[in-house]
Amino acid sequence: MNTEARPTITRAFLEKLDTASDRQADAIYRDAKQKNFGVRVSPGAISFFVQRKMGGSTSVKRTLGSYPAMTVEEARKKAAVWLGWMAEGIDPLLRIKQQQAATLAAQEKSRRTFGKVFLDYASIKASSSAALTIRDREKTAQKLQALKLWHMPFDEIKIETVERDLAPQFEKHLATGWRIYRYSRAAYAFEAEKLQISGNPFSLWRKWKRPQLVQRREEILPTGEAAGQAWLKALMKLRDDPRFSVSVTADYLLCLLLWGGRKTETQKLTTSDIDFKNAVAVFRGRNTKNKRDHFFPLTPWAVEIVKARIEKNGDREGDWVFASRVAGKSLVDVRNVLGMLAKESGLTIRPHDLRRTFASELVGDTGSNLFLVKSAMNHAGINQDVTVGYFAIKAKVDALRPAYEVREARLKRLSGQSDPEVAEPDKLLSDVQAAANNPLLKEKLLALLQGSST
Repeated sequence: MNTEARPTITRAFLEKLDTASDRQADAIYRDAKQKNFGVRVSPGAISFFVQRKMGGSTSVKRTLGSYPAMTVEEARKKAAVWLGWMAEGIDPLLRIKQQQAATLAAQEKSRRTFGKVFLDYASIKASSSAALTIRDREKTAQKLQALKLWHMPFDEIKIETVERDLAPQFEKHLATGWRIYRYSRAAYAFEAEKLQISGNPFSLWRKWKRPQLVQRREEILPTGEAAGQAWLKALMKLRDDPRFSVSVTADYLLCLLLWGGRKTETQKLTTSDIDFKNAVAVFRGRNTKNKRDHFFPLTPWAVEIVKARIEKNGDREGDWVFASRVAGKSLVDVRNVLGMLAKESGLTIRPHDLRRTFASELVGDTGSNLFLVKSAMNHAGINQDVTVGYFAIKAKVDALRPAYEVREARLKRLSGQSDPEVAEPDKLLSDVQAAANNPLLKEKLLALLQGSST
């Protein structure tokens, strides 16, 4: 390797070297103007380099780039930076790798939009969520996709962002606004925990904005009033409607009223969930809100309704009791029939209103026996640590059956149906209330709720 006297490295000097026919192999020229800067010439290339000690006793050489892709001016500027790093004991190659990694991380961070965060949150949490919650997340995602928030980098979301996008949603529809807020806040918290970020702009926005709360719905079907009875009688007519979608929806709504089930768990009832021999049915835990199987008694009229419905379903695909007109699907949309009933009776009733009706009437029929009512509703116990899951199935069903029979007999009468097989409602009611107020029965129910073997 030959080293000449130090020239001033210029463009003209390099052009001369580049065109020299007798270019030497691996010749090194150190710049007379800039210390520790030079060029290396070989038969195949000319490259710029810097060389100096870097925190140790041995000098280190680092290549800056090749001529003519890099000009002399560019090489000198880069050399000044790299030599500064080397003077501080920093290897330029390591610094470049770190900068590249930081750039990639920043790019990835900017690509990590809130929409991606939300979808990750929904998919990871979905496995332990009830079907209704999963659908709510899907609806929320659809709403969010129309907002700027969805496309923003996660780390750029501020309280002002939330105000801009969520405030109009609350103004359009209060319940929808709250749903978007709840799931967005949860998705943000999900990602923030992974990144160890404190503070949640959604929670901060709520404290600052204090949006109006959704008033709890308290509507029930007033079965003791003329309008409520008109609704029931209109429902009975629709059970015989020649249109399959209408008749199956009418049966579904009637069973909601008789059983007090939630909308989805009742829609997902299958024929294998029905035990006609023992007059028992079950909402499976995969469809219930608390993920517990909920067993309940089948009263005589309910047995008739379900058997007739299964027969009307014919050979439709699937095992659904309340089948959809779409092959293999369960019933989903009931708004059309609810609209018909509203037109006939003047009452706007929703599926969950029928569950509230069930609970309200059951409280009266059992003399406010909360153990029976909570069991029938598949709710947690009074103190939240005592749950209906401790009920032995038979004991639970037997305890509930008289109260179900009271309601069934009353509803049959109010809807204009006759049923001579069942005792008079007034006598049944007195029997149920007497049993519910029996101290021994209360003690037994409490023991069952608490998982006692006595």
